[in-house]
Amino acid sequence: ASLRAVMGLDEGEFDRSEGLKRVVPEFGRGEFRHPPIYLPSLIADVLEAEVGEELLLNGHSLTFAGTFDGNALQSLNTLDGLRVLPPDFQSTMSRRGASPQAAASASMFEDMSGGSFEWLSPDVIALARLSDLDELFPKVNIVNFVTMYPKNDNVDINVAARSLSQVFRGAVLVKTPEGTRRMFFTKAIEGSGFADVIVPLLLGGLIIFSSLMGSIVDREREIFTYSALGLSPPNVGALFFAESAVYSVIGGMGGYLISQLVAKVFSALGRMGVITPPEMNFSSLASVSTILIVMAVVMLSTIFPALRASRSANPGVSRKWKMPSPEGDNLKFVFPFTVSEVDFAGILSFIGEHFANHSDATLGEFAAKNVNLFKEPDTQSGKDSIGIEADISLAPFDLGIFQKFKMYSSEFEIAGINEVVVELQRVGGTPASWIRSNRNFAAELRQQFLLWRSLPIATIEHYRNETRMKLGTGQAERGSGEI
Repeated sequence: ASLRAVMGLDEGEFDRSEGLKRVVPEFGRGEFRHPPIYLPSLIADVLEAEVGEELLLNGHSLTFAGTFDGNALQSLNTLDGLRVLPPDFQSTMSRRGASPQAAASASMFEDMSGGSFEWLSPDVIALARLSDLDELFPKVNIVNFVTMYPKNDNVDINVAARSLSQVFRGAVLVKTPEGTRRMFFTKAIEGSGFADVIVPLLLGGLIIFSSLMGSIVDREREIFTYSALGLSPPNVGALFFAESAVYSVIGGMGGYLISQLVAKVFSALGRMGVITPPEMNFSSLASVSTILIVMAVVMLSTIFPALRASRSANPGVSRKWKMPSPEGDNLKFVFPFTVSEVDFAGILSFIGEHFANHSDATLGEFAAKNVNLFKEPDTQSGKDSIGIEADISLAPFDLGIFQKFKMYSSEFEIAGINEVVVELQRVGGTPASWIRSNRNFAAELRQQFLLWRSLPIATIEHYRNETRMKLGTGQAERGSGEI
């Protein structure tokens, strides 16, 4: 009969492993004329061997000590989850594309993980004592794994495993009540000299801080212009953060490039014998960490100046506009935008076009129907007030939130400037969901006003003419122009 391998085990391990006891209950015990060997049932039946009979293995005399449980052996695993069975090197080589007949060497399998191996079947291997195999086959014996057991309960197994990992090339696994741990002896990365750069970093951060604080004072008119254009305080603060981000990138990468130029100069002076240049490693972790620290310091030093800039954009006012509370089913508020009388005419057609694009209830935050432009007398000023009205359905549409929308202009305290008044009347939906959905609707409307500020002059004039055509310049009484 043919065997693929003989697996050697230490008989002392069977007293400590319940799994091995199930494979062979009395492994290696008893009087034997020759070293004992245990065969799988299939091969024992082929040989018709009886316990105690002499068997020849490659010319060496062995005593047949019985059979073993192949299923129990196949289910045994090491601490890292690999099988206890010997690896099948030929099948492993074949799967990797090498010829199965090629001679296998240890270097071919060094970089392979244990899960990449093929394993022999219990039906083609035999079991024997490890000490007997060392004597009979000293040159072909291959150690697959070693399992160690503490002599008593007083041994600190973690300390022992850590000491073993320092002298062993591979992984050392240790099993404790907390679980299985894998230990390696490897290089540790350690940084030093951070205390020496704390003061330069603080000085650099204070320089950026003072520069930005001075910039806020010098750029107050610019900040007020941003606010007048409709930018909210957080948007103004974000501009300063973007500016600091540019500083941080230029400072970090610029310093890196300058250091390389300085290294080139030092190397040239070193070749001339003027100085002895120091060793510099530009790809080290310390270099990358230094660049990131410099960038982080610049961004951190921008937090307070950015907050100051955002407060300067809208001093004494809440940072986010909040809708007022409704009176019953009606909600009237002044929209947080002021526009000129001439511009408001164009805004009406621009908003009307936006509403027309949302006539389908499946798009966006709202759906608009019956969109009309109107002109009616203003009782306070005696002039005509123009506006837009529509029937609005708000998302989520399955809540049935409907309202009447009306937006018109009203005189502001500054001549030639109008404020925008919005009136909402709830038709359907619960009051809570109506208020909640109108927050998104107001934000959508505010974005359209911001977009209006960025339109070219020709486009603005187009919308102004469109409003004039719909309302008519001589129309004194209330009229409408359908969008």
